[in-house]
Order: sequence, then C-alpha cells, then structure tokens
Amino acid sequence: MIISKFSKNFFFAVSVVAVFFGLVFVVQAASKKDIVYPVKELNGCKTEKECRAYCDDSNNMEACVAFAEKYSLMSKSEIQTAKKFIGAGKKGPGSCSSKESCESYCDDVSHLDECLVFAEKNDFMEKGDLEEAKKIQTALKKGAKLPGGCSSKDACDSYCNDPNHMEECITFAESAGFLPPDELEEAKKVMTAMKKGAKPPPCRGKKECDRYCSDPANLEACLVFAEAAGLIPEDELQEAKMALEAIKKGVKMPDCRGKKECDAYCGQPEHLEECLNFAVAAGFMSEEEMVMARKTGGKGPGGCRGKEECEAFCENPDNQETCYEFGLEHDLISEEDLEMMEDGKAQMQEALEDAPDEVVDCLVLKLGGGVVEQMREGTARPSQKMGETIRACFDELMPRGGEFDDGGGYESDFEEEDFSEDGDEPDESRSGMPSREDVLRMLPPNLPDSVLECVESQLDEETISSGRAGIQSLVEGCFVEANQGGNIFQSAQGFLLKVWNKIKAGKR
Repeated sequence: MIISKFSKNFFFAVSVVAVFFGLVFVVQAASKKDIVYPVKELNGCKTEKECRAYCDDSNNMEACVAFAEKYSLMSKSEIQTAKKFIGAGKKGPGSCSSKESCESYCDDVSHLDECLVFAEKNDFMEKGDLEEAKKIQTALKKGAKLPGGCSSKDACDSYCNDPNHMEECITFAESAGFLPPDELEEAKKVMTAMKKGAKPPPCRGKKECDRYCSDPANLEACLVFAEAAGLIPEDELQEAKMALEAIKKGVKMPDCRGKKECDAYCGQPEHLEECLNFAVAAGFMSEEEMVMARKTGGKGPGGCRGKEECEAFCENPDNQETCYEFGLEHDLISEEDLEMMEDGKAQMQEALEDAPDEVVDCLVLKLGGGVVEQMREGTARPSQKMGETIRACFDELMPRGGEFDDGGGYESDFEEEDFSEDGDEPDESRSGMPSREDVLRMLPPNLPDSVLECVESQLDEETISSGRAGIQSLVEGCFVEANQGGNIFQSAQGFLLKVWNKIKAGKR
C-alpha cells in the first residue's frame, strides 16, 4: 500500500548500492543461445555456475560488465551504473565488495549517512529519490524515531504493513515530509476506509497495485475498496463500473491499461474494432457513434483523437473549414445541417446588400476583397470569424446623427430649425429631450427596412430618456434580431460542433 513508501524510500538509499552489485556480479542468461562455453572473456568458465562464481569476485568486474554489455544481459542504465561503481574503486560504503556485504552494511540505520553520501557522490540515485531520502535523514537527526523502532528495511516493511500500525507510519511520513501531498491524502483515505472495515487489495505501492488492479479478474475488488476510500472521482468510478459490467458479460477488454496507453492502443487501425465493440458494450458510446467512428477510422478532423482534443480543434475558427470538409468527406452532415448552412449564406448576402458603404469597406479591409465578393455571390461558407468581423464593422461604423452627454442628456448636432416641421418651434415640453420623431429623424437614412421597423416598434420614452447608450443599444439589438450583425453566424459555429459530436470516436 501507499504507506509502505516511507520505508521503501528510506531504504532505497541504503540498499541501492547492493542492488547494483547484484546486477553486475550475476551474469544473467537472457541470451544463453548466443553464449558459447567455455566463455573466453570470463576466464574460460565452462558452465553458468562457474561464470557466476567468476563474476562474484569484484576483481573481475570490468570483464563481467563488458561481457554483459556485449550480449545485452543488462540494460543500458544498469551498465552505466555498474561502470560508475567500477569508477568508484569497486568498493562501497564500509568497504563492502559484494551484494550481501553491502546489503548488510547499508541495511543498518546507523550507516545511513555514509551510504547516502556514497550514493550521491557516485550519482546512484535519482534526484527525487535522493531528496526524499535526505528528508528522512533530516527527520532522524532531529530526533524522530522510525515507526515501532524498526532499524532495517524488512523490519519497517513488516511493521508498517500491519494495519494496526498504519496511523503511526503515516504520521512519521507526514512529519518527515517525504510523501507528496496527494499521496499523503490518499494514504489517510485508505487508513480511514480500513478503520471502517474496508479490505484493501493484496498489493503494496502504486506500481504494484496498478498492475494488480489492471487485471480484469481483480477489477471488482479494487473498485469496491477505491469507492469505500474515495480514491476515484465519481465520474471515473461510474465509467469503471460500466467497464466491469461489460467484462462480466464476456466482452474482451482491450489489451491496454490507463487512458494514455489505451488512447495509443485504440488509435492503431488493427485495434479499432476491438475498442469500438468494448466501448459500445460498456456504454461509452452509442451504436450510431460507433458507425461514425468506423467511417472516420477513429480519427477526427486534423487527425485529432478523443472528444476533448477534437472539440478544441473545431472550436478554433481557423480550423472550421477543415472540420466542415471532414464532415462532408465522411458523409456526416445531414440535409438539415446543410440547409442551415445555406440559410446562413442567404442571410450573409442580405446583410451585405443592405450594409452601408463604410461597413463594406471595413469588411474588405479585414476579410479581403475576395472573401467579401464570395459573400456577395453566396459561395462563401459562413464562419465564426466572418460573423465577428461583420458585427465589429457595424458597431464601429454605424453613423449617429447626435450625441448624448455622459449624464444621459442629449446634445443635438442639429440646428434649432431641424427639430421643427413647417417652421414650427421645436418641442420643448420635455426640457430639451428630443421627441420620438426627433430620434427617428436622426437615424441613418440607409438603415435596412427590417432594422428600421424594429426600432420604430420598440422605441419608447424610457429608451429616449436613457440617452445615446440606450438608443444605440436598441439599434444594435435590432440589427441582431434582423440577422444583420455578427450573430448571423453563431449558428455556423454550433453547426461545426454538432458535426464533431457526430464524428467523435467515443467518449474515452
């Protein structure tokens, strides 16, 4: 379990050297068929037993390491470590020179400082492991006591694997500060669950438990405990239960473990059918979605994979053409959706026909003359970028006949006679505030009829009294309502997202 990490990290430093001795001294027969006895490189040893005995002698380390490297009997990292040990003089802490003697020496907690110095000096430990070991070292120097007074790795493992000692071991790990906050929180959840009678899986440490719980035969037991301890978010827990039910029905689970590994596995064409069948059986995707995934080969526009990645891709205005073409290519766009796009084109044409010249010039500047011409001809496909640009140009260039001061009062740009008809005096009944007719007369003369009708029907005394901001807001709202502003194309964005919802290869 997680709580054993404290002893594992603590003794990682003191036993790591001994482990490396074992790697160097034992010639592993991983490639026996390539080894011909007697082995000339190993003093002519005639059997595996003789060769092991030869390599147990530290004086023969160079020859044994060279032999192991030649026949790939050790990994590259193990070879490098062995060479480092040779460079250190073939002697470890306390002058130990064999696996057994180094384990015996460094397993004694009183030799911790010496063994840590040796490991750090010769670069035998990863930076993170070394830092954790030093935290325990510091805690001991400050007077902290190992749980139960244990003084060796085996003793501490045995003590802390007893559920009755869990709290004491977690307290030590917390005080020493070598458990990351997330693992410490998990350890406390495990402890609380066990106190309530929940039975943990028979595994120790994250790696071991990941392997154990990845076995479909152990999945149910692991889920029961994870739920009791609150170790899995609710959505992931429900998905795991769905997968379990599919397994119980006899559906073969894809040969992968974890999201990253399964994304890679299911992304390979030869595994697609297997993954799709399991996803449907587990309820991760519908039959319709499976059909769509088969059409696309499990990939989305731009080669994206997975719901989140492809939604992010298609939400980017620069990729919307790619998403649309992908939908057309794979027959994922319905007649209804195509009609919606055609409606968008028609609305765009209408908007340009009625738009003031200043707005058209603005669109040419920002979108390019070619795009604007396509919009006029009805060949341009509506996009979010087009819609936002049209809205910005209308907002920026829509002319105003008068101004309102910051306090909401009206400051007319017209001469006094402009407020009257047939020589009558201007209407002063509302303390200088323009009449409804005055406001309508100040509106741009080239407003589209649909917008003008909207303003006339909604302009009231309250809007007039709110000043320029209120009247401007009303006009802009009427542009939107009449589909003459940037919101014309909001439906285009929604359409493209809808296309992706059809082509996604599954929820996971």
